[in-house]
Formats: sequence, C-alpha cells, structure tokens
Amino acid sequence: MTSNQAREHLHNAGTQVWSIPNVLTFFRLLLIPVFVVLYVNDYGISAFLTLVVSALTDVFDGRIARRYGMITNLGKVIDPVADKVTQAAMIICVGLRFPAMWILLGIHVVKELIMLAIGYKVLDKTGTVNSSRWYGKVCTALLYAVMMLHIIWPAIPIALSDVLVTVCAGMIIFCFIMYSLTFNRIIRDYKAAHGEISGAEAGPDAGVKGV
Repeated sequence: MTSNQAREHLHNAGTQVWSIPNVLTFFRLLLIPVFVVLYVNDYGISAFLTLVVSALTDVFDGRIARRYGMITNLGKVIDPVADKVTQAAMIICVGLRFPAMWILLGIHVVKELIMLAIGYKVLDKTGTVNSSRWYGKVCTALLYAVMMLHIIWPAIPIALSDVLVTVCAGMIIFCFIMYSLTFNRIIRDYKAAHGEISGAEAGPDAGVKGV
C-alpha cells in the first residue's frame, strides 16, 4: 500500500466514524449507563424519557443514513450492537422487579450469541456486513414498547406482564429463525454465484436473489 493509499484509507475510515448516523449511534450507546443509573435510583419517568430519546435516535440515524447515502460497514456493525446492549440493559433493569424478564434475557442472549456466530460466518464467506431486516426492527420496537410500559407502569399486573414477556419471547425466536434462513440463503447464493455449490445443493430457488 502506498502512502497516498494509506492516507486515503485513513480518511475514509475517519469519515465513517464521524458520519452523522454513526455519531447518533455512539450517543445512543452513551445513553445506556444514563438509563441504568436513573432506573435503579427510581427515577422512572426520567429513565422512560431516556429510552424515548434512544429510540428516536435509532430511527433518525437509519433514515439519515439511507436518505443521504451515509450507510457504512461500521454503521452496520455498531447500530445493532447499540440495539442489543440497550435491549439487554432494559431487560436486566426491569428484571429486578419482574423475575419473568430473566427468562426473556436468557432467550435474548442465546439468540444473539448464535446470530453473532452466523453473522461472522457470512462476513468471513462473503466479505459483507448485512443490515437489519424488517423483522429485526419489529422485534426491537416490540421489546422497547414492552420494557417502556413496565418502566412507566411499575404496578402492571403480573398476569399481563407474563403475557407481554411471552409475546416478546415468541418474536425473538421468530426473528432468530428468519435471520437464520436469510443468512443461509445469502451464503448459498454467494456460493452459487462463485461456482462453489452444486445445482442439487443450491435447490430450485438458488438463482433467485432476495426471495
């Protein structure tokens, strides 16, 4: 690599880090300890408002990235990280008062660890980082809504809480299945495009992208 190429590489990396969507994502990461401190000290309304700001930031960084062509590989990595860490923080905090949340946390952690392994396999095979899908966004929105309801309504009936936890758990499992199928298709299509897979292994839809 020449010195000019090295400087260009560093410039591009710096541009990715300080793009508006990525700065918003870093801000969202900084809100996590703020939320935790507020919640454990019984500042429920302030903790709730912190999550509202976090959720709005998540929406805006995605829209800005897509509208102004600021989608970066760094953003594809740190945005879901911010999502997952925020989700885990919410579940743990609410779990201090609602024990059923620990089951939800277990499902969430197992799903994320498996998805991390699968995502790494996709990255290693195709060299690409894949953005979140609609079902991932729905799962995130549902989890935010349920956790925020528990935060702003600490006296929520246990029966209703258990129902909501069950719905969230089902959505997380559904999301895991959908991502697994999607990542498997991405790898299969990549192999087919590069002659690394036989016609029988590819299946009847191997040549169809984005099915």
